[in-house]
Amino acid sequence: MLILVTNDDGIVAPGLKALVAVAARFGEVVVVAPEAERSGVSHAITLTEPLRSREIAPRWWSISGTPTDCVFVGVNHILPRRPDLVLSGKNRGPNLGGDVLYSGTVGGAMEGTIQRLPAIAFSLVSGTDDYPFDAAAAHVTHVLEQAARAGIPQGVMLNVNMPSPSLAAFRGYRVTRLGTRFYSNDVISRTDPRGGSYFWIGGTRVTMEMDPETDCGAVHDGFVSITPIQPDLMAHAALPALAAYAKSGPRFGADRSATAARSRKGGGTRPATRGGGQGGEPRPPPIDAPSTRPGLPSRGTNQRRGLPGPPKALFHRQRGMRAKEEP
Repeated sequence: MLILVTNDDGIVAPGLKALVAVAARFGEVVVVAPEAERSGVSHAITLTEPLRSREIAPRWWSISGTPTDCVFVGVNHILPRRPDLVLSGKNRGPNLGGDVLYSGTVGGAMEGTIQRLPAIAFSLVSGTDDYPFDAAAAHVTHVLEQAARAGIPQGVMLNVNMPSPSLAAFRGYRVTRLGTRFYSNDVISRTDPRGGSYFWIGGTRVTMEMDPETDCGAVHDGFVSITPIQPDLMAHAALPALAAYAKSGPRFGADRSATAARSRKGGGTRPATRGGGQGGEPRPPPIDAPSTRPGLPSRGTNQRRGLPGPPKALFHRQRGMRAKEEP
């Protein structure tokens, strides 16, 4: 089994090394992780600047990008073949409830799902500033054994949150739904030595529901929470409520058609002028009218003004295609 491992805490994070140590019992491991911490980057992908890679040790690659970049480059370029499994973590802290929308750890695993690969994100939840990643090795082993035996549904990733002993005594494993966490809306303003303002955001106070069927409640009660999530953000239940949006409304150009009809009823049309009256200089043709001036191509006013015309076709970048290398 070939396993790709990434994280969002960076290539030197202790949680990454702890996850690799367990994953190595199940197959060959290749690490492709951000060169620095990229917490909170969600599923961001880098499209406006080049990515740099460096092999810091055999089968350990750092990338100057996000966890999503790491999985994309790892799957489509670095690894010798498509991996059998993508792992992300172990994150230093929880990824519960709405955290999954912000988490780079979850974003890395989700990219594996989008690449049509089984993927799991691991996070360690602690009640103190101490994160004993090695103590969670048994939990990671259990989840990987179950994944190898039962598989992971296509198009779904597993978000695993593990309580540390400082948070709660371990009581077992529970498959859960996403809960709800609320962060205080703190914006801390500071002034730098040159007089400029800067801010820290991110909420210092957290409250969450304790329903035992949710990931939040399960972890609080000492259970390892295993939550299936997917990239489909479609609000299917809202479709009936939005049916009114699809009802017929005024047709585009209806006013123009009505004006033309009134002109015909009044005895024909009159020459258009700049001032809107009967005399004066004729109006220029509309911007979408073909040019009739000598020596100019009949491809529209945009072309006549030196602006590029519309492309003949629209091309969309496809995942899995390698971009042409820049010199």
